[in-house]
Amino acid sequence: MKVSVIMTTYNGEKYIVDQLKSILNQSRHADEVLVFDDVSSDKTVSLVNDFITDNNLKNWRLFVNKENLGWKRNFIQGILSASGDVFFLSDQDDLWHPKKIEIMADVFSKENGANLVVCNYLRFGTSDSNKLSNKCVELGYHIQNNRLKNWNIPYPGCTYAIKKEFFYHIKDLWMDGMAHDYFIYEAAWLSNSIFVCDSILHFFRRHNESATTKSPVLFDKNLRLNSIVKKIQLIDSFMFFDKIFDCREGAMLKKWLELRKDLIEKGSFRTVLKLLSLFHLYNNFKTFFTDCFVALKSK
Repeated sequence: MKVSVIMTTYNGEKYIVDQLKSILNQSRHADEVLVFDDVSSDKTVSLVNDFITDNNLKNWRLFVNKENLGWKRNFIQGILSASGDVFFLSDQDDLWHPKKIEIMADVFSKENGANLVVCNYLRFGTSDSNKLSNKCVELGYHIQNNRLKNWNIPYPGCTYAIKKEFFYHIKDLWMDGMAHDYFIYEAAWLSNSIFVCDSILHFFRRHNESATTKSPVLFDKNLRLNSIVKKIQLIDSFMFFDKIFDCREGAMLKKWLELRKDLIEKGSFRTVLKLLSLFHLYNNFKTFFTDCFVALKSK
């Protein structure tokens, strides 16, 4: 099995060398590491180039985009450029446990039905990095269950390893502007092919410059509606594309999303009552109350 690591970068000079080291020091080395820089204005490119040269890494390559693509398109182009049988996704500012590739790749070797393998992770702040332990209790893995509860992407894309065959099967369904990890997770969820490594194999750095730390505009009606419409379109695409996707659960998700759309557009109390019967599909109370607030605000 050939393993590719795909990293995207943008103005990541503060933390990128530490992340490069954690990938280099894996117990099971990647067969290729591809870094895609999105026109950084700091020293990111030179730091990556120096790291590759200083460590004589023949199977590591750096690509610098001609124009800024944004992190979503940058990850998609990176995945499409990789040649491995399994793709690991990497942010520029996290840290990997030394056995991350070894343990997660082993799941693919043992489980033919695994299309997406995710690992547990630990969040840490910029001042906590020297306190992290590389000790790992190998707790094994399991196929994700309780599916209706977990459809809401509880794992960030930086914890993903994806089977190339599966991604290429669905790649044409990706819509520009949709997060790559949401797209991949939903496809794997609807095909019941997510495996979860119970061990903590990823250290997820949180800081103010991180793209995922910046909160979306929660109360913008149009942005919220556009996001819901895209999710409905994606579920439709999966369900009509191939029988591997669970149409029954997909139809339930679609109904819930359509009710959310109807609530935000019309602000009907009757719709609120209908949504309460599907409340278990909400990730948390906050999302439900935000839907209600946006609906009232726009009336």
